[in-house]
Amino acid sequence: NDLSSYLDLVMVSHGHYPSLGDIRPLPASLSPRIVDGLLRKTVGFEGVVITDDLTMGAVTSTGLTSKTFLKAVEAGNDMVLFSQVTPLLEEAFELIVATARSDAKLRKRIDRSVERILHLKQKVEFAPLRNRAHAKPRLIRQIEKLKQSIPTIERVYVR
Repeated sequence: NDLSSYLDLVMVSHGHYPSLGDIRPLPASLSPRIVDGLLRKTVGFEGVVITDDLTMGAVTSTGLTSKTFLKAVEAGNDMVLFSQVTPLLEEAFELIVATARSDAKLRKRIDRSVERILHLKQKVEFAPLRNRAHAKPRLIRQIEKLKQSIPTIERVYVR
């Protein structure tokens, strides 16, 4: 079973899984052993890998620095997720670019990430601008239909 034939994108959590080989507490999203080793090499996943939010406590408790973002990329993640804008982001971007300029292996890895991301973008169908205004009301109607089709406790037990 090739996981990539079922999934186009996987989000890696920040859980620490010592049974998978990382002895020191290291979030899975920053672990090359987990992302590149287990997910890419062992499982054979070729889709896009994204971290969970790097500004979450599981990561920040280990010390959030610009190097944290670099570690996430070096671990094999194609994309890094963050929900809080911090001055570290610009510093992290500059660090990643500078490191890639001097490290051919990292540069090749980032090129491969770009290929994966572009491949995924080609698979996503975008609604033309003229149709987007109608998308929200349609989604709301579909959600309401779905709610009505699911039996609730009141409908099942109250007559």
